[in-house]
Amino acid sequence: MPHVTPLDKTSASHEVHDLLNAIEKKHGKVLNIFGTMAHQPDVLKGVVSIDAGLHNNLPDKLRELAYFKASQVNPTSPTRVTKAVFCGVSGQKFPLHLLLDYF
Repeated sequence: MPHVTPLDKTSASHEVHDLLNAIEKKHGKVLNIFGTMAHQPDVLKGVVSIDAGLHNNLPDKLRELAYFKASQVNPTSPTRVTKAVFCGVSGQKFPLHLLLDYF
C-alpha cells in the first residue's frame, strides 16, 4: 500500500485532469507514479515535459544507449539489461563495445 494515495482523474483539479487524460491516452491507463505526482501539479508537468523531450528529440538508438548506461550506473534502474540479469543472464553478455555496434 502506498504512503501517498495516487489521485485519479475524478478527484484531480482541472489542470491535473487534462495532464492525466494525456497520460492515459499515451499509456492506456494512469500509472500510480503519475497519480502520485498529481498531488504536485508542477512536478507532474515537469516529468511529462521530460518524458516528451526524451521520446521526441532523441533518436531511438541514442535513447536505448542512455537506458543501457543508466543501468550500469544505477543497478536498480528497471532497464532491459537489469531485467535480463535478474532473469539469470550474465552481465558479461552485455559488453558496451558490442552494443555500440548495434547502435
